[in-house]
Amino acid sequence: MKLELAQELKDKGYPQGKSDKYWAVYAFNEEQMASLDVEALKAIEIPFEMHRTKSIKLFKGVCDSPNLEELIAECGEGFFKLWRLESGEWLATHGRDENYRENGDIGTGDTAVEAASRLWVALQQ
Repeated sequence: MKLELAQELKDKGYPQGKSDKYWAVYAFNEEQMASLDVEALKAIEIPFEMHRTKSIKLFKGVCDSPNLEELIAECGEGFFKLWRLESGEWLATHGRDENYRENGDIGTGDTAVEAASRLWVALQQ
């Protein structure tokens, strides 16, 4: 999952602290952290277990990076279908209403995770 999408989920209220991965801006030691230019920092997606080690200190910008299974669960019981169109685009829908496109209960993306994320955001509106 791209950082921008993970941040959008967080901003829309996606539950944090549940995922196996998350995005974080980091430093490996106190000296490196002290010399870092905050504007030049790059974020990385890392396994949750890694932040527990002493080799990585979180600096700022932490947000969950949920996987497909987690996103589907957060979309709730109405999650209906996820499929890949002939164009290569992924489509995720909520509910069995055939008018889901008009109702807004749809998410699209270049990946299944992106489509499910966009569906979750649509369901929050």
